[in-house]
Amino acid sequence: MSSRLQLIEQKLTTLGGAEFQVLCDEYIGMREEGLSGFHRYGTQFGKEKTRPGTPDTFYRTAKGDLVFVEYTTQADDLVSKLKGDIDKCLDEEKTNVPVSDITKIELFFNSRLTLEEERTVYDYAKSKRIPIMLIDQGWLAQEIYTKYLVLSQHLGIPLDTGQIQTIEKFIQEYTNKGGSVSTPLDNPFFYREKEKKEIESALNSDTILILEGSPGVGKTKIALQAITEFLQKNISYKGYVIARKDQDIADDLKIHLHAEKNYILLIDDANRQAPNFRQLLGYYRQLRKGNLKIILTVRNYALEEIRKYTNDLPTIEIPIAKFSDQEILEIVSQEPFKIITPQYQTRVVMLADGNIRLAIMAARLANKIPGGAFLYGTLSEIYDDYFKNFVHASTIFSNPDILKAIGIISFFFSVNKKDKSFITTLLNLLELDYYKFQDALFELEQRELVESQFETVRISDQVMATYFFHKVFIKNKLLSFEILLKNYFPEYKQRFSDSIIPSHNMFGHQAILNEISSILDKYHRDIKNDLVLEREYFDFFWFFKRIETLDYINTHIQNIPFSQNPVYETDYSMNAFSFTRDRCLDMLSKFFPYDIDSFLPSLQLSFEYVKRKPEALPELIYKIREKLIFDQPDQDFGFARQVKLFGLLVKETIKKNPVYVKSFLALTPTFLAHHYQITKGAKNNAITFYQYPIPLNPIIRNFRKKIWDALFALYIDYPVQVMGIIQNFSPGLREPDKNIWEYDLQFILPFLKETLCPGNIKDAEYVYELNDRMKRLGITKPELGELKAKLETAEFKYAKALDWNYVRGKSEFDAKNLHEYRAAKEKQLREEFVFQDKNKFDDLFVGISNILLINNNQGYVLQQPLNVILDENLKKEFEIGFSLFERLIKQYPPQMGLLTEPVRYILNTNEKNINRLYRLLETTAAEIRDLWLLNFFCFLPEKYITEEYTKQLLELVAQINDNRYIPVDELLKFEKFDSNLLKKIITSVVRSISDKNYRTSLSYHFFENYAERLKEDFDLLTEAYFQQETITDHYDFSKKGLQQLVSIKPEFLITYINKKFHEKSWETTDADDNLTFIWSLNLPYAMLSQVADRIIESTYPIGEHALNRMFQGTPPDQQNIAFIFLDDYFTQSIRNYKKIEAIVNVLKYSFPSKLNNYIKKYLELNPDPMEFQKIEWIGTGGVYSGDIIIGELRAKDWEEVLKVVTNMEDQIAMLPIARYIKSRIEDELRSAEQEKERKFINPRW
Repeated sequence: MSSRLQLIEQKLTTLGGAEFQVLCDEYIGMREEGLSGFHRYGTQFGKEKTRPGTPDTFYRTAKGDLVFVEYTTQADDLVSKLKGDIDKCLDEEKTNVPVSDITKIELFFNSRLTLEEERTVYDYAKSKRIPIMLIDQGWLAQEIYTKYLVLSQHLGIPLDTGQIQTIEKFIQEYTNKGGSVSTPLDNPFFYREKEKKEIESALNSDTILILEGSPGVGKTKIALQAITEFLQKNISYKGYVIARKDQDIADDLKIHLHAEKNYILLIDDANRQAPNFRQLLGYYRQLRKGNLKIILTVRNYALEEIRKYTNDLPTIEIPIAKFSDQEILEIVSQEPFKIITPQYQTRVVMLADGNIRLAIMAARLANKIPGGAFLYGTLSEIYDDYFKNFVHASTIFSNPDILKAIGIISFFFSVNKKDKSFITTLLNLLELDYYKFQDALFELEQRELVESQFETVRISDQVMATYFFHKVFIKNKLLSFEILLKNYFPEYKQRFSDSIIPSHNMFGHQAILNEISSILDKYHRDIKNDLVLEREYFDFFWFFKRIETLDYINTHIQNIPFSQNPVYETDYSMNAFSFTRDRCLDMLSKFFPYDIDSFLPSLQLSFEYVKRKPEALPELIYKIREKLIFDQPDQDFGFARQVKLFGLLVKETIKKNPVYVKSFLALTPTFLAHHYQITKGAKNNAITFYQYPIPLNPIIRNFRKKIWDALFALYIDYPVQVMGIIQNFSPGLREPDKNIWEYDLQFILPFLKETLCPGNIKDAEYVYELNDRMKRLGITKPELGELKAKLETAEFKYAKALDWNYVRGKSEFDAKNLHEYRAAKEKQLREEFVFQDKNKFDDLFVGISNILLINNNQGYVLQQPLNVILDENLKKEFEIGFSLFERLIKQYPPQMGLLTEPVRYILNTNEKNINRLYRLLETTAAEIRDLWLLNFFCFLPEKYITEEYTKQLLELVAQINDNRYIPVDELLKFEKFDSNLLKKIITSVVRSISDKNYRTSLSYHFFENYAERLKEDFDLLTEAYFQQETITDHYDFSKKGLQQLVSIKPEFLITYINKKFHEKSWETTDADDNLTFIWSLNLPYAMLSQVADRIIESTYPIGEHALNRMFQGTPPDQQNIAFIFLDDYFTQSIRNYKKIEAIVNVLKYSFPSKLNNYIKKYLELNPDPMEFQKIEWIGTGGVYSGDIIIGELRAKDWEEVLKVVTNMEDQIAMLPIARYIKSRIEDELRSAEQEKERKFINPRW
């Protein structure tokens, strides 16, 4: 149950009679629209006391119906009291109103009745022939909570949580907030004119506006400025800011936002207000008379998280970039900062790094502390001063109890105040007083430095947590880091990670190391004999104990024997190390991203390790590529890591150390690239991608020269590998860098000139492509042209004429597009490859061999040119062309597809040539002979079909010896000689699958087109259908083939369903199994119900029930038929809860508008509460997307069911069902609270 709902219930029980009547009268006034009369007898105006009168209140509805109302706060003998109130209302002498005029009596009471008591009262009213309505404490509380929250004021409950604020209040609270590390918002507004115009334009459209950028760039400031200016121009709007207080905002939305008014709202740091944001989006989606404009600010790393919530809504994203150094200089030099001294300006710019929040913070500090302290103080001192001066928390710094408390919360992030065992143990270890700790927490809550919900307290901000953890445990040593380490590591490893690492980043490596080094040493001595703890220790604290960690790893490595006859491989498959990783390399690779003193030793140890464990070399190569490729930060530090890596590789490669040689050859192509795809993780699971281009500066020049020199030196011993690297070299995914290519060519060309010689086709092809690539880049190298001319033999030129490659060949024809290239290439082939003499065929086959050599034996590149050449030669001189085709068949290139053009041409000549072709194709290689012959029969003109060919076709299909597609449409022309041809073909297909286990496939529309023709052989037909469904993904996707089969023999539907649903399954709906065609076939009810029964019996429903396959997507013109069946099936199944549950699921997912009608129908036909409780009326869960509270969604679904129940005519019969539903709502709300609590305690959950 919601905590607010529970509070409303509690408060209702404390009301006196007059207070209770006033509240209930207001409730009725709000509930009943258009009252024509309302009168009170039972209270005195202006006094909190009752007076005699019957009834207490009466009113007339908009229709003129007269309703009497009685109120009581009596809890004892409540049944008698309610009966007495009924009697009074029916006493005409007291009321002077005929009983026949009274439509209903409403009885309000602020306690509860048992089910038996409720029934007694209803039965009594029934005996008096008067309808009544019982409104107890629970019902009234639910109504107030969900619909009329304003009434909670009568209960002394604040209307809202203060999260919807005016702009002025938000700025004031933001500026003065105790726990904020943000810069005050009452600073002047600078620059951003371009962004302001974009925001103004966006606000004029019906979209959600998202301002995204790094922390501290001024997103909130510009949003407030834009809203202020918008409100000045649009006076019908009200502006509010949603402030983060980690409380449910639903009540605030109901109170502050009215459907008929216009609003503009700012949600600041929207990703940190996920619950508020979700509820506001729900409000945004509602139908409103007024306009609602929403502006979100979000940090760039969390943008994807926000997009998940808004992907179905129109949005405009405007990036708010960092300020330039010049802009920051101009800002801090103006009022109110007036930082004009160059040294101070330089210091501010350095601290800010484009972050306006830090710039303003630093500028204010510069004006408050002595110059030397600002210019030369440590970051820790600057943060101290910031918190003292701008958080207004000086008492915190002077109160050690409060400091210790916030230090503890900063480390643990959240602490359950009810977990006395944990807290007592912790405080005893740290020698703190329990009650002083609780008092300190209260003080921190008051200052909003910590947040408290669900009996749990947590720190407000991670930056503040880092600061106070460092201050309490590291810098001032108010609490013992040693005790923390000894008692809570490694169990709380994540908390150490979230505390130590940010402290290290904020305050510097040496500052942290100086304070904890001896503590770490002592801890290591204490746990040294525990191998598991020692590994955990070094795995986590390696950065502070680098030498010790490497020594620990080295000791482990030295105990591994060298491999005998090692084989070093460097290749690996994609995702090879996603699930299993080498733990030793994992630890060593932690050093790779940092250019520190232990970087080179970590590399050396890594190679030492793979010497002993060669199978780990691929993973080492992977980790080097993952963590050591060039990136912008490397440029800032002179690419020191990459230089050291290849310094080591080159040095050891010169010594011909095998593992280093293999690694050098594997890594060289990676580190010679021109640009790199960089993928980085960010907060909130965000990922960033960008391309980093390396600069051709002196360091990179020298780096590349050393690699090229070392690579060429390896050519004598590793000629194939070296030439492979050169010939397959790719600068990256983007356009290569012309300057880098020009630089590299001064090393590559002399090597090629010395190494390559005429006669080697692959060498000639490489130089040809290199020359073409340089032309496209605008690089002209005479020596490259000379080398190309030297290598381009007549044999090579002949092969290139055969080469059908658009990328390589478009420059030859000056082709602007693929169409122009194809036309030009075909023209060349038809002119240059016409043979007058069979003796010239040898040249062509040499060319074919060379093309295969160039393309690594991939014959598919020859298919198009050979089709053209054969077609042209057959047309010019048939016998020459046929002889060429004959030779090609005998020397068929590997992996080349069928040459269809010559087959088509020959088949359209004469019977003699056709017979020659058939005999020729019969001689083709066994593995593809059936393909050739199938093509022959497909393209054979009908006038040449003979009985013999028909016989040969059927024999061919019967003897299929591989996975093949049978083009039935093209083969039916043979039926002129065999009327049973179709049946024989399908029989062969079925046997090839069942007997030979081949995947012999038919067209997706085969059964749709041919089922009617094979209906006399229905068993064969159905066997074929099931086979095709098994071997082919998404076969008969539209189910038109199945529809044909069922239309021929309706009973097949049962066979199909029994086969598809042969055992219990967790399957839900699947588009491949849409069965809605059944409504077009006029099938009998008994058959359809049998289908539905089978589906229900064999399915465990999660989310959408498989029964939806019969209904989801039913065409509009057939929906009435489906509804008639569904209605009958529902009625027939009224006592079978499993079937009703499935039908309800169908209604929910396929016909949601009809769901409530069927719930009502169920209650009319079967009001048994025990049966009702067996059914999951809101479904059994499913897939939920986004950061949602599942319990809240399910509670709302149950509320919809409750509405149906409360509108039923026989309310007495509905009492136990309504009570059950209310209990389910309470269960779901309780679950929702637990979800919220888990997310509060651990936002990562």
